[in-house]
Amino acid sequence: MRRDTALFLPPKPKRRGRKRKYGQRIDAALLDMLPMTEMELTLYSKSQRVRLRSVIAIARFLKELPVRAVWCEMH
Repeated sequence: MRRDTALFLPPKPKRRGRKRKYGQRIDAALLDMLPMTEMELTLYSKSQRVRLRSVIAIARFLKELPVRAVWCEMH
């Protein structure tokens, strides 16, 4: 998917009335609060440290289908 795709958390079920389709939007502040996993991988024939953050999210273009979104940083 594209870098600027709008991702949302699943909605909280505690509401009266019509069920919500999307929860809170995932922005930079929320992304920084996600747990980070660090691992050492061999990439491009070199050993590199990789930081991963992931979350179950809902993308609008997939019509409310939950997916796992993963952000990675190479150092």
